[in-house]
Amino acid sequence: MSDRTPVPYLNSGGTVWNGYANQPASQIVRVSDAQSQFGVTGGGIVADIDTGVDPTHPALQSVLLPGYDFTRNQPGGSELTDVSSSSCPFTSCPPPPCPDCSSAQVNQSTAAVLDQSTAAVLDCNQQTPCRYAAFGHGTMVMGVIHLVAPTAQLMPLKTFKSDGTGFLSDILRAVYYAVGNNANVINMSFDTQTNSRELRKALNYANQNNIISVASAGNEGQSAPPLTVYPAEWQNDVMGVASTSNQDTRSSFSNYGNAIVWVAAPGEAIVTTYPFGTYAAGSGTSFSAPFVSGGSALLLSRQANANQSLAGRAMAHAQPVGPQMGNGRLDLVQALRAFGAGAPSDLPPTGSIDSPSGDVTILAGQSVLFSGSGIDPDGKITAYSWSFPGGEPGSSNVATPGNVTYSTPGTFVATFTVTDDAGLIDPNPKTRTIIVLPVPCLILCNPL
Repeated sequence: MSDRTPVPYLNSGGTVWNGYANQPASQIVRVSDAQSQFGVTGGGIVADIDTGVDPTHPALQSVLLPGYDFTRNQPGGSELTDVSSSSCPFTSCPPPPCPDCSSAQVNQSTAAVLDQSTAAVLDCNQQTPCRYAAFGHGTMVMGVIHLVAPTAQLMPLKTFKSDGTGFLSDILRAVYYAVGNNANVINMSFDTQTNSRELRKALNYANQNNIISVASAGNEGQSAPPLTVYPAEWQNDVMGVASTSNQDTRSSFSNYGNAIVWVAAPGEAIVTTYPFGTYAAGSGTSFSAPFVSGGSALLLSRQANANQSLAGRAMAHAQPVGPQMGNGRLDLVQALRAFGAGAPSDLPPTGSIDSPSGDVTILAGQSVLFSGSGIDPDGKITAYSWSFPGGEPGSSNVATPGNVTYSTPGTFVATFTVTDDAGLIDPNPKTRTIIVLPVPCLILCNPL
């Protein structure tokens, strides 16, 4: 936050603070390396379901779409509509331009959280009245997305007011609005412990329409299970994101558990855009999720029809940061490298029979030791399948079935195939020919 040196930043239409463009979190997930090595700066439309955005912010203005305000049922997603001159919590509305203004601080309690009554609630902090506890949240989240993917278009979908309250019905409408208005990614920096069948249905619909969905894992500092956190828990449709420190450890406030965490990303003291053309630092999984949403937009630069499955598998190529943190901490270079291996179409896995090393000839009643392995260039092997006609056991679904006994003379072919996590099967199943000879009969010849 202290480095306010103006620097150019790709499609920002001017300059941004150096403390924003080159902050530690950006370096940790390798934003600049990913952009330069793969020639990507973000594609498609990223919709953010949040408190809205400051549509006049110089860093964001050139990539913002009009969006929609579901709290007022009107076009536009500006969170400045929540601020009136008679009730503004700031010294002036807007405050004087930097460097004269002081930096705003947003802590981890300002991540949107749906409560049991299906209304979203954000905690108050000490700096602002409850009425403005969440003011700036959407602009901050949008800034992180823009930091990672500066040429992706941003669609503000305002479902939360400045005090953080909102209705599940507005969130549902926002999801369907995103689908209907050609969004490619949906960022959801909020969570609920209530299992909403309608919200899951909406996100499943988004998935079916090739939209990549990302959600924060929440800030209770608890493990799942027993904690349940939605929508992060719906891992077929959503990538849940936990928070890490700049030392690659789990943030103390971050929820954890592989049931809700697909990947982690930095979420402490993240410097990002803030209303009235300035910048702020915030902490929380709310600011971890947009790193993944921005990363998904980078994938879209390489393959315009990237979907949830492909994006999830690419993001899974991450840096390990300990147990219960999903696939690890986001590494955009690894993600893009893995994604590039499978684009524009997913690559199938390859299996190999390690034992026996070649065709074999045995006597009836003898056994053959079978073992196999598989590799997948853009994912992981999830299933093994053996076929042993003439042998016992007749089939096996493990990499190493062990000894297979052949009791009947004849020529038999054993077959091995592997399947990856995208459901693709090795197109060239591996085989071994087993020739089983009858046991020779011993004849005693009596001398004459």
